[in-house]
Amino acid sequence: MVRKPLVSIVSAGLSKFGKRKGMYGREMFAQAVREAFERCPNLDPKRDVEALFVGHMGESFEHQGHTGPTMLDWAGLLPIPAVRMESACASSGAALRCGIFAVLSGMHDVVGGGGGMSPSF
Repeated sequence: MVRKPLVSIVSAGLSKFGKRKGMYGREMFAQAVREAFERCPNLDPKRDVEALFVGHMGESFEHQGHTGPTMLDWAGLLPIPAVRMESACASSGAALRCGIFAVLSGMHDVVGGGGGMSPSF
C-alpha cells in the first residue's frame, strides 16, 4: 500500500560554513531563510508560513536572549509565533521535530524550523 506523506520538507537553506567574523547568528539564519524561500518560488512566506521553530544551543555566545522571536524578525516573518528550544547539539533536530509535530497535529499546515543557522520549510 502506498501512502501520502504526512509531512514534507519542501525547501531548505544553508548559510556559508566557516568562521564568520563580525556576523551574528541571526544574520546567518536570515541568509539561510532567504535561500530556502528562493528555492521554493511557489511559497509566499508572509501568507503561507504559520509558525517558526528555532533550535538554539545557548545565549551566552552572542549575549542574545529571546532568540525565537529575534530569528523570526530577521527572517521577515513577523507576526507569526516563534518558539525556541534548546537541546545541546541536537537543538536544530529538536526544532525540526517540533515543527513536524505541529503539522501532524493539524495545528499548522506550513512551518519553518531550523537551528545551527540552517532552516527548513
